[in-house]
Amino acid sequence: MHYNDRGTEGQRDEGTKGRTAWDRLRAYVPSCLRALLVALAATVLAIGGAAGAAQKFLVPDGSRATAVHRIPLMSDPVLKEEALGPDETPPLPYSPRATCGGKCHDISAIENGWHFNAPDPNVPAGRVGEPYVLTDLRTGTQIPISPRKWPGTYSPADLGLTPWKFTLAFGSHTPGGGYGDKFFGGMNEPGARWQVSGKLEIDCQSCHSGDPLQDQSLWATNIERQNLQWAATAASGIAEMRGDVRTMPETWDPMTPATGDDPKQFPPALSYDKWRFNAPNLTSKEPRKNWDVFFDVPSSPTSDRCYFCHSNNPIGHGAPKKWRTDGDVHLVAGLACSDCHRHGLDHMMSRGYEGEPASAEGPISTLTCRGCHLGDQSAAAGPDTMGGRLGAPVPLHRGLPTVHFRKLSCTACHSGPYPGRRTTRVQTSRAHGLGIKAKDHRDDAPPFIQWPVFMPGSDGKVAPHKVLWPAFWARFKDDKVTPIPPAAVQAAAGDALAAEELRRWKPLTGEQIGKILAALAAKADPAGEPVFISGGRLFRRAADSTLSVTEHAAAAPYAWPVAHEVRPASQSLGAGGCTDCHSADAPIFFGETVADSTADTAAPLVRAMYEFQDLDPLQLKAWAMSFTFRPMFKVVGFATAGLIAAMLLAYVLLGLAALARWVAKKAPQG
Repeated sequence: MHYNDRGTEGQRDEGTKGRTAWDRLRAYVPSCLRALLVALAATVLAIGGAAGAAQKFLVPDGSRATAVHRIPLMSDPVLKEEALGPDETPPLPYSPRATCGGKCHDISAIENGWHFNAPDPNVPAGRVGEPYVLTDLRTGTQIPISPRKWPGTYSPADLGLTPWKFTLAFGSHTPGGGYGDKFFGGMNEPGARWQVSGKLEIDCQSCHSGDPLQDQSLWATNIERQNLQWAATAASGIAEMRGDVRTMPETWDPMTPATGDDPKQFPPALSYDKWRFNAPNLTSKEPRKNWDVFFDVPSSPTSDRCYFCHSNNPIGHGAPKKWRTDGDVHLVAGLACSDCHRHGLDHMMSRGYEGEPASAEGPISTLTCRGCHLGDQSAAAGPDTMGGRLGAPVPLHRGLPTVHFRKLSCTACHSGPYPGRRTTRVQTSRAHGLGIKAKDHRDDAPPFIQWPVFMPGSDGKVAPHKVLWPAFWARFKDDKVTPIPPAAVQAAAGDALAAEELRRWKPLTGEQIGKILAALAAKADPAGEPVFISGGRLFRRAADSTLSVTEHAAAAPYAWPVAHEVRPASQSLGAGGCTDCHSADAPIFFGETVADSTADTAAPLVRAMYEFQDLDPLQLKAWAMSFTFRPMFKVVGFATAGLIAAMLLAYVLLGLAALARWVAKKAPQG
């Protein structure tokens, strides 16, 4: 961020002695002008860094030993060029870009990785995945958002989400970067406060820390408070963080000391833990310039670091307690997430699905389920690559017709909760803010996500999915819908939503929907008439002021594949025999899912799995009946075969007896 030196004018003059010309310039240039200097300096540094990238950054030398990260703690170089110490005045937040990327790691390459490149329109979107879910309790909104333009999602701009608003809404469950850094909206972004909050840089420790004090809940809390440039320091555990940028005016400069005149203002303040700094003599009064801090960075990220953003929490009636469930079979066996989800220096994470594009550093097909267990048998791989990678068992699938491998994904039988008659609800880290302290995680409030729903994936194979039935307000024209931002709906709704409490969600009533549609219709809009979409239906206001209800493609659920939790073979579909799937009530075909709605207006839609798979239920039941009577067919078949065998044996014996008599007659007498 952009700072002024603290103290009075006389103190500033005294403080500039012995400083460089650049330091003295920083001390006197107003913060509004310094913002421009910061941008120019960053550009120069980026250009210079790109020019000498080959010599500037460290590259792996082949050692498998964990590198010890005892390194200087650096702030933004425009703020201070020397390493930070435990007694900084004022205490500056450390910059992950300057600390990790100053001399060692190429941040310009890392920030193009999968976790950070979503806003980049030039990056292939890849297979659909979990979206961000924009949820607004008052307006009954739950709508899938993705900058990757996955089918069924809407772009942040469609909902009025600028980079600033997107970062505040969803930055808690990201490792930083993206809209918060490389793709931020600029100092002139309407309504943004970047000049006060600073950028949300990529926090390397979000994924790579092995320190038990690394607290991502504090990362999320400080993003909510707009303490963006302080978030990494607060989460790292090396300092105590207080204050709230939200309470500070846009003219506030973090380097200007707080006067304390306004009790409603709580400026951010850091207090570093001195014991984290490495020095030969902490009692010495002599200034020290080469402070080092130890960062616990294991060779491979631990799964705990992944879990903060990638956890599933089954909820609702019949949901098992956590202590009664088993973890993913791979993790229980000792593997970590990073054993399969790997990447090179470019941080292009392997997502592990079949058909995933190869990274710039080579093919990744053997990191899929099939590749790891069965090997890579594609033509591009040349001679068959043997399965059993990382000690994975090579499944034999005895008696299983090969047609199953053409129509089903591995996850259809092995992943997600064991299916039942009805799908169940699940909370996810990103959609429900799991892991954030003091956050309300009520089971009965949106967003509503169901699993497992069996439907074809992007490769045409049936796989279990999570589904979100979208609910949002929109304009309808030429059979197309344009979402209306929740803030605009609230502004137009007026008294229709005035009685609703933000933290106590209640389903919208038909009366409320009618009033809000009327309020939105009062203002002409070329985008079309206002509608409300929820529970698989589209609600319109008819000429007689009643609500008309129809189904529409925009109300269809957004679905993304379930990869984990992986169950062992003994708990897979089919382990109990063919009737696990081929019976009159098999969940994979006849299980049902209820279209969750944020409105209480009509009986909910119920969809069976065969509808998602576009199959004929009569044919499925007829086929299932063959499996019902198959044991009888086997008994009759074996009995018939036994009878035929007995008859054949009798005829053979009769033939042998006749042959013996013939031989006896032909034999010489006496």
